[in-house]
Amino acid sequence: MPVRWVYLAGTEWIPFDAAAQMVIEKLWDNGIGGGWTAHFGGQVYINLDTELYALINGQRCSLGRTIY
Repeated sequence: MPVRWVYLAGTEWIPFDAAAQMVIEKLWDNGIGGGWTAHFGGQVYINLDTELYALINGQRCSLGRTIY
C-alpha cells in the first residue's frame, strides 16, 4: 500500500513534495529518529522519534503518515 507523509498547517493536512516523501519514508523504514530534507525549496527537519513533527520555517507542525 502506498503511503503519504503530511503535515498540519492550521486546520489542513498538506502533503510533502515527492522528493521529501522519499526521504521521510526512507528515514522511517530505516528506524532513524530524525533528519533534514528539502521541501519546496526550503530545509525541513523531520522528527520521527517519540513524537512525529516537522520544523518548517522555525514552526513545529504535526506530522502524519497516511495510507491511500
